[in-house]
Amino acid sequence: MDQNVLLKMVDITKTFPGVKALDKVSLEVKAGTVHALMGENGAGKSTTIKMLCGLASATSGDATLLGYSILTSGNEIKKFIAVSPQETAIATNLTTYENLVLICKIHGYSAIKTQNKVEEMLKTFSLEGVKYLAAEGKLFSKENMMHNYPHCWRC
Repeated sequence: MDQNVLLKMVDITKTFPGVKALDKVSLEVKAGTVHALMGENGAGKSTTIKMLCGLASATSGDATLLGYSILTSGNEIKKFIAVSPQETAIATNLTTYENLVLICKIHGYSAIKTQNKVEEMLKTFSLEGVKYLAAEGKLFSKENMMHNYPHCWRC
């Protein structure tokens, strides 16, 4: 593999019943470059990201991130990536604790590692007081979080 290639997609296809979301998409992203996925609604942008993150599988084709195949090395890939969606990154129907557990499960953590990581995050971001509160409403609005938990927003 060319060490400068961070992402390589080869003939990625994704079909859903009655819909071909992606049709033999190929792409190569090299180190030091910036790319954006742009297109109309339904063009396959979210589907592409979901496949690269291991949240959806390709119907055919393959992609490699940092040399790891999305078909065979999803857990390895998850160690190196983070995705921040346009929408809120939390499920508003879940509690703070449940949201943290969900993210750990997405990353394939064991039960004990999940428990330790959740407790670490609750403590690190001073969220113990809202551990069992649902994220609905203004509790997790950006403004509320920045006011009540300013250390969460430091770079």
